[in-house]
Amino acid sequence: MIHQARWASVARARAHSSYSDPIRRLYFDQTRRDRNRDTAVAVCRKEWPGYPELGQDCDEFPFASTYEGAARSRPEYDGTPYGMFSVRAINSPDNQEAGRRLGTWYGDDRIIDADPFFLRITQ
Repeated sequence: MIHQARWASVARARAHSSYSDPIRRLYFDQTRRDRNRDTAVAVCRKEWPGYPELGQDCDEFPFASTYEGAARSRPEYDGTPYGMFSVRAINSPDNQEAGRRLGTWYGDDRIIDADPFFLRITQ
């Protein structure tokens, strides 16, 4: 299980992560997005019990809104080995703002279901 305190190391943590292995937006399958989030939250609850009462959210990478999210290891998806995701309890307003910005980017740049994209981790 990957639980990184520094997000800069997340990109290197993904198995076979390279320019030929992008993450892809997940739009139509709400059940899978929910499973991505639920899988990530279960790890946050284990690692940081009571984090919501501290005003924190469970942040995850790859995002719950991608096919590569935390539930990817389920047999009905692609069966990637469990644990190829990262979570961290972070300040709720910061996480909510990041989610809004991601959603805005998806819309503004017309990133539709299964569209591949890359993130550049700079710090």
